[in-house]
Amino acid sequence: MEGIERTKIQREESVLGNKFVLNSDCFLVKGAKRGAIYDLATGHIYSINEDSAKILDKCENKNSINQIIQAIPNISPKEIIDYFSSLEGLKLGRFVNENETIVKISLFPPETKLNFIWLELTRKCNLRCLHCYSNSDSSSNQIKKEELLTLSQWKKVIQDASDIGCRRLQFIGGEPMLFGKDIFDLIKLTRDLGYELIEVFTNATLLTERDIKLLSKYDVQVAASIYSKNPEVHDKITTKKGSLKKTIKNIRKLYDYGVKLRLATVIMKQNEEYIEETLGFLKEFVVLNPRRAFDIVRPTGRGLKKEILTDKLNLWRLKRKPIFPKITEQEFIRNKKGHSCWQGKLCVTSSGLVIPCIMAREEICGSVKDQSLSGIIHSDNLQNSWNLSKDRIEICRDCEFRYACFDCRPLAKGEIGNLYVQGNNCLYNPYQGEWKDYERKEVRVC
Repeated sequence: MEGIERTKIQREESVLGNKFVLNSDCFLVKGAKRGAIYDLATGHIYSINEDSAKILDKCENKNSINQIIQAIPNISPKEIIDYFSSLEGLKLGRFVNENETIVKISLFPPETKLNFIWLELTRKCNLRCLHCYSNSDSSSNQIKKEELLTLSQWKKVIQDASDIGCRRLQFIGGEPMLFGKDIFDLIKLTRDLGYELIEVFTNATLLTERDIKLLSKYDVQVAASIYSKNPEVHDKITTKKGSLKKTIKNIRKLYDYGVKLRLATVIMKQNEEYIEETLGFLKEFVVLNPRRAFDIVRPTGRGLKKEILTDKLNLWRLKRKPIFPKITEQEFIRNKKGHSCWQGKLCVTSSGLVIPCIMAREEICGSVKDQSLSGIIHSDNLQNSWNLSKDRIEICRDCEFRYACFDCRPLAKGEIGNLYVQGNNCLYNPYQGEWKDYERKEVRVC
């Protein structure tokens, strides 16, 4: 035992003049109270306490172990060296001599380019869903006909986006099939230009046999929402009797024609008791992505109505623990630079307005009637939206998890009324370094 203790003491003495460094792909992110180590080699994130954050901050500033010990006298040299040894055991860093340096991987972000575009062909819809984020219905008075983009203007948008390098596109509404047969002129152009993803987000009630054959011919993916396997529940949400029957009939036809499907559901008060049944039904047609199979109704458009939200749903939405998906090097760099969702995306509305997200209608960045798409992309307005990282969000900017946390700004704005503040769905207090007890948190319907 005496020999073992002597060896430990010798090791402690031998490293005092050395440094401890995190690996080239490991980064310390400081919060107001605590910190986090992002291991980009494995994607893991390690939460660390206040003392650990102080120690590693000294390391990142190239202090020797001896200098760190002198700067933080309330922690014993043994504790500091043992802590470094534990990090070495986790393969997060290592001891190096004083003259050795570790070259960190570059966090310089590449230029953000347009990689996805929504084309809102119309605001009109043959249904009137309780939660519709765009407030769509069958009314033709929402936007004057002369204000709508023409077919040739839509073709120019598609061409311009392609010239910029965009290769992923979704036609959306309202109900995009109400655009009429001209939608297939746009789809053909999109396919001829080499877009890799072409998707139509539809309620599928209006699809004809001809439509389905053309969707198959042009290799178009179809996205749709099913609110319940129960017709009474689904139709109550769409406010159209018989809508589920029509949707399922055409979903089956699309499936038979080999059209790739993306199905999901939106959960609200009217269908929250049928979630498992609904997801089981969707699995008959598609392999569900666990992270995208369902979404809790968001507070935008008609989704703001109190009668479709419940306290239970608000509790489900709460982030209660530091559990995050693994983060890649590219995601870390992207999230440090800008918005985790908006970057590289934009939506062109039926009247030609450009917004960063289909649910961010108030964040107008320009109009394709007045500017080129390229000009709008390089404008301060859109760049401000794309570069809206958590470093610019009140409270979030002081959180050590800010580069791992997915962010929905329309959700926060719908809840709080401010684009630049933390939403109501997070229980972490970065100033105390603690997660609140969600059972004691007062949660009210917006």
